[in-house]
Amino acid sequence: MADSNKKLAVSIQGGAARDSASLSFNIPAEAGTRGIIVTDADHQIRFTDSRICDLLGIDPSDVMGKDVGELARALKDCFRNPDAFEQQCDWLRRNPHETAEDVMELVIPEHRILHRYSTPLLDENRNPVGRIEVYSDITKRRQLEESNITLYKQVCSAYEELKATQDQLLQSEKLRAVGEIASGVAHDFNNTLGIILGNIQLLLRTLDDPKASQRLQAIEQAALDGAETVRRIQEFTRIQPDEPLSVVSLGALVTSVVDMLKPSWQDLMEARDRWIDVELDLAEDAFAAGIAAEIREVLANVLLNAIQAMPEGGVISVSTGHSDTSAWVGIADTGVGMTEEVRKRAFDPFFSTRGVEGTGLGLSVAYGIVKRHNGRILIDSNPGEGTTVTVFLPIAREGLEKQVGEQPAEPSVLPIRILVVDDEEMFAQVFVDMLSECGHAVCIANSGREAIEQFKARPFDLVFTDLGMPEMSGWQVARSIKDIEPDTPVVLLTGWGMEVDEERLAESEVDMVLSKPVKIEDLSAIVSQALTGVRK
Repeated sequence: MADSNKKLAVSIQGGAARDSASLSFNIPAEAGTRGIIVTDADHQIRFTDSRICDLLGIDPSDVMGKDVGELARALKDCFRNPDAFEQQCDWLRRNPHETAEDVMELVIPEHRILHRYSTPLLDENRNPVGRIEVYSDITKRRQLEESNITLYKQVCSAYEELKATQDQLLQSEKLRAVGEIASGVAHDFNNTLGIILGNIQLLLRTLDDPKASQRLQAIEQAALDGAETVRRIQEFTRIQPDEPLSVVSLGALVTSVVDMLKPSWQDLMEARDRWIDVELDLAEDAFAAGIAAEIREVLANVLLNAIQAMPEGGVISVSTGHSDTSAWVGIADTGVGMTEEVRKRAFDPFFSTRGVEGTGLGLSVAYGIVKRHNGRILIDSNPGEGTTVTVFLPIAREGLEKQVGEQPAEPSVLPIRILVVDDEEMFAQVFVDMLSECGHAVCIANSGREAIEQFKARPFDLVFTDLGMPEMSGWQVARSIKDIEPDTPVVLLTGWGMEVDEERLAESEVDMVLSKPVKIEDLSAIVSQALTGVRK
């Protein structure tokens, strides 16, 4: 055979039907990844090059002059799909004017991927006088393409993960900004609510007029709703959980939340002659590290959204499971779904598609709680196709206590001497009256310095001190009280909610943190917890 710098001259004479026809042409003798087969009009092999031996495992001298059909039948078992190879060869025999190309996977003598280009050889009258087939080894190219496809998929996956992380960071920043604004007004607002709530509760204990009591109860509920709204908004800025993390069974939480909400949605659907079916697929070993009450609130908010998304009824599917690092809950509904714009804003505070019926805080609070647990919450939804919300939480590790069920009953507390320290005189007076109503002897100090003077004069059994005061903060009051009498419990009253500096909490030796406003029916339990050393 000639080397790669030469050309091979091939002359093909016509068959019996075309004795006068002939065709001569030059073929580059190209070493490398291509092999060539040339046949005449009678489908006899007239030329092959040496590369065909390597590609197809045949000896050129053994096939010269043979019918191409014989070659196809001899080689077909060398291909992964032998029938396809033989059928394509037969089709080319029946269609001598056609050009074709295909890709074949060779398994014998070794694994290769071949590309075949087959085109007719025509004389000056456009009559076929033969066929030339070029076989190319594209194995490396295909491997590179597959590698590029894999790399492309990995890049796409990394991009989607990066985009999701960016969305989460943007959402966190939004909530932080809203939370900071809320935190700025929470102190004064909670003081005001505390004054309203305390006075109403004191009045309700002394009032005999049923109509007046009913109206006061309505005002009391409005004040409690206002306090709850402030609390939910402040959830955005809380970074750490209030309590130590425990082992939480997600399956048990799902069951309790479904049982809790079932009566409300059943009554609603029955009134509309509609039905909601709940399908549970709960893994017994889905345990998360978290606070059961907070995770329960997340699940309740998501489940309520699913119910509200199905005004005509439908199916809610709830499942739990876990991986090596996360335990998860998935809540899928067959409701109206969300547009992409709505999905992107679903976690925004005060954003609601329900008009005046919704506060727009449910999913925002859920997001804040999940982030505080170092988890993720994802939404997958399309209009008319329903919504799936998946909550991922860190999986429970060894060393955590299992979440306890019912808390033991609080012991009764004998009347004690209590000092209340608050620069807001109206709130201080109401709080004193509430504690006095519980049977305790209570004194007021309107500043930190006044409190220290009173405590030095006659020590108290318990001290409640406001956090934000001029000249001397609640931290400083607590530290000074502990310096005088280390065993005296100090409860920090704050209108900023429960997010306090853990280091300052430890340094000041505060025994308990209490968020304003306070309900009078909770005071006995709070005093008991403070005296028994329960730190919140």
